[in-house]
Amino acid sequence: MSEGQVDRLYSLARQLLAAEPEMTAGEELLEIFAGVFEARALSIFEAETAETHTWGNSRSHLPECTLAAYIQEQDSDSSVSQVSVRLLRVGGRTTGAMGFEGLEDPHLTAGPLASLAASALERCRAFKRASESVAAAQADVYRLAILDALAHEFKDPLAIILAAAGGIRETGPLGSEQTQMAEALETEADRLGSLAIRLLRVARLDREEVRPQMEVIDVAGVVADIVDQYKRIPLDRRIAFSHAGRPLEATADPELLRLALSQLLDNACKYSLPGSEITVAMESQGDMIFIRVANNGSSIPQSEQHRIFERFYRGEQTRRFTSGSGLGLYVARKIALAHGGRLDLDTGLMSEGVTFCLALPKGAREPES
Repeated sequence: MSEGQVDRLYSLARQLLAAEPEMTAGEELLEIFAGVFEARALSIFEAETAETHTWGNSRSHLPECTLAAYIQEQDSDSSVSQVSVRLLRVGGRTTGAMGFEGLEDPHLTAGPLASLAASALERCRAFKRASESVAAAQADVYRLAILDALAHEFKDPLAIILAAAGGIRETGPLGSEQTQMAEALETEADRLGSLAIRLLRVARLDREEVRPQMEVIDVAGVVADIVDQYKRIPLDRRIAFSHAGRPLEATADPELLRLALSQLLDNACKYSLPGSEITVAMESQGDMIFIRVANNGSSIPQSEQHRIFERFYRGEQTRRFTSGSGLGLYVARKIALAHGGRLDLDTGLMSEGVTFCLALPKGAREPES
């Protein structure tokens, strides 16, 4: 390689480093190369985006030759068409291909140029990933702030509604319809108050490490209490609870366990059809207690099943079906893990609807972060 070619490679490397990371991709990248090395045409195929970019006027189908070299995973040279293609490699993997038409001494310069292009594209991808991560983190902060604010804003109006309902009762004897209306006001306001408190706790648990206050509890009793609460709410759903009928003891935080179970029952109510049945079943196997919450009349697409426990994730059908924050399952699993247990989608029973299985270990154990 001549001294002049080495100088131009050095100049090109400096320009690539000085350029903004988002500019070192596609046609902008090719323009930087063309400004330093003379060629009739340049082409680059990026495997990540499956896009081909071309600079100049090719006489020999340079974009097609570049793509073909990538598919065949082989560098190519043609003295007749003056086309040379080199694969782009980063960390031992092929990330694309770069084609040159009319390049001087391609057997000497095409390889180093392709290496510079591969490095520039990887730098651009890293910058893009970092930018997306920052944007996602900022979006999470905004979402949590909105949830927190909404929950706080609900508390005062609900307290006023409850006070007003109590005032109606004290005004004097009420007819049956008036009594029912006052009871409905109190019941619904109390339910909304509980939802607001739960929303605050979910938002807080999302931001913080879960620290269970462990004590020996009868898990069956806690589950029965939660089921009874949901049975008292007019849901247009039938809720059935089955267990062995004997206490099932474990070391757990009863309040956190109630929160996790409420999230699972909320999901079952939201995504089941009116009039359908929701079943809560408990069993003990070995050193574990299993709580299964199942509903029929809905399903989770297989393509979404691996993402349902992600923060803020809500499937396409879910977004159309009902509102939600996308934190419920994420926090419920976080609580299960903090107890040394787990929360899974029971795919073995998918044909019957949707079943979530919460597993808790028996006996005393230290909480896990």
